[in-house]
Amino acid sequence: MQTDILKSDALRRRISTLGKMRDDLAEQAEIVRQELQWYPDHIKTLSFWVHEAAAKVDRLLDFVSLQKALRLDGKRVAAARADLIEKLNTLSRDLWVMNWDVYLDGEDAPDEEQAEKLQAEATTAEGNLETTIGATLRSVGALNAAISEDISHARTKLHALSESLVTHDA
Repeated sequence: MQTDILKSDALRRRISTLGKMRDDLAEQAEIVRQELQWYPDHIKTLSFWVHEAAAKVDRLLDFVSLQKALRLDGKRVAAARADLIEKLNTLSRDLWVMNWDVYLDGEDAPDEEQAEKLQAEATTAEGNLETTIGATLRSVGALNAAISEDISHARTKLHALSESLVTHDA
């Protein structure tokens, strides 16, 4: 019975922690979603927007990676988180590539051949940007759903354990 009480406490802490993780993820992802929703219709200066969007995507990537380090993920959450990290890495790289000419200037300026290659990458990245943004935002939703499923599963276990304790006491 003492073991069941300890399990019950552990499940309550897990539910609380997972709920906080989900809420924090939603808050961080909303900042990025708001920035990304401007593309392409409301962008006046692409270079400035790309710089801001890349910085926000990188912060979300760091946040999601730090959550992974907590090692609280079930199998489905781990897979969804890995997918989101992959999508965020792709989006981040595409955004930074689109702005290569801002970062590589002066001494760091590429030769003509490298510049052509970077420009081709930037053009490809920009051509795929809407698709990449959509895939990333869907991946955020999938991670949120996976965390919610883990919470639901933990609540079901807690309920069953509570029933067991009540039956045992009766």
